Amino acid sequence: MISITEWQKIGVGITGFGVFFILFGILLYFDSVLLAFGNGVFPCSLWLPGQCI
Repeated sequence: MISITEWQKIGVGITGFGVFFILFGILLYFDSVLLAFGNGVFPCSLWLPGQCI
Protein backbone atom coordinates (compact mmCIF):
# COMPACT_ATOMS: atom_id res chain seq x y z
CA MET A 1 0.00 0.00 0.00
CA ILE A 2 1.24 3.48 -0.81
CA SER A 3 1.84 5.71 2.19
CA ILE A 4 0.83 9.35 1.84
CA THR A 5 2.70 12.02 3.77
CA GLU A 6 1.07 15.00 5.46
CA TRP A 7 2.49 17.33 2.80
CA GLN A 8 0.89 15.27 0.05
CA LYS A 9 -2.46 15.41 1.85
CA ILE A 10 -2.18 19.19 2.04
CA GLY A 11 -1.25 19.33 -1.65
CA VAL A 12 -4.26 17.23 -2.64
CA GLY A 13 -6.54 19.47 -0.59
CA ILE A 14 -5.20 22.66 -2.14
CA THR A 15 -5.43 21.12 -5.62
CA GLY A 16 -9.06 20.30 -4.89
CA PHE A 17 -9.75 23.90 -3.90
CA GLY A 18 -8.10 25.18 -7.08
CA VAL A 19 -10.05 22.84 -9.33
CA PHE A 20 -13.27 23.66 -7.47
CA PHE A 21 -12.86 27.42 -7.90
CA ILE A 22 -11.95 27.09 -11.58
CA LEU A 23 -14.94 24.86 -12.33
CA PHE A 24 -17.29 26.97 -10.18
CA GLY A 25 -16.09 30.11 -11.98
CA ILE A 26 -16.82 28.50 -15.35
CA LEU A 27 -20.22 27.33 -14.10
CA LEU A 28 -21.12 30.89 -13.11
CA TYR A 29 -20.48 32.15 -16.64
CA PHE A 30 -16.78 32.84 -16.29
CA ASP A 31 -16.91 34.81 -13.04
CA SER A 32 -13.57 36.62 -13.09
CA VAL A 33 -13.00 36.63 -9.31
CA LEU A 34 -13.48 32.86 -8.92
CA LEU A 35 -11.36 32.12 -11.99
CA ALA A 36 -8.58 34.38 -10.72
CA PHE A 37 -8.65 32.71 -7.29
CA GLY A 38 -8.58 29.26 -8.87
CA ASN A 39 -5.71 30.24 -11.14
CA GLY A 40 -3.75 31.39 -8.10
CA VAL A 41 -4.48 28.40 -5.88
CA PHE A 42 -4.03 25.58 -8.42
CA PRO A 43 -0.35 26.27 -9.37
CA CYS A 44 0.57 26.69 -5.69
CA SER A 45 -0.87 23.27 -4.98
CA LEU A 46 1.29 21.71 -7.68
CA TRP A 47 4.43 23.45 -6.37
CA LEU A 48 3.96 22.71 -2.65
CA PRO A 49 4.25 18.87 -2.56
CA GLY A 50 7.17 18.88 -4.98
CA GLN A 51 9.20 21.09 -2.66
CA CYS A 52 8.70 18.81 0.32
CA ILE A 53 9.76 15.49 -1.21
